Amino acid sequence: MTTFSSLSDIEMIALVKADDEQAFAELYKRYWKKLYQTAYDIIQQEQVAQDVVQEVFISLRSSRLTFYTRNDPEISFCLFT
Repeated sequence: MTTFSSLSDIEMIALVKADDEQAFAELYKRYWKKLYQTAYDIIQQEQVAQDVVQEVFISLRSSRLTFYTRNDPEISFCLFT
């Protein structure tokens, strides 16, 4: 069993590209709070902020095979843009 907490975001994305559902769940756990807080700070509506986070992860999931990754230490550069 892989210990995802010790993996970098780049390694996690490689696993997500390989259709690893647990890796995707770990990325969600790593970033949903930050994404939600950022969306809420901008929108000031809980439900809309939740919808934004959901859409970000739906987009990540659906584009996983073509998802562009740089050699940055975190994936946040893509999730927050």
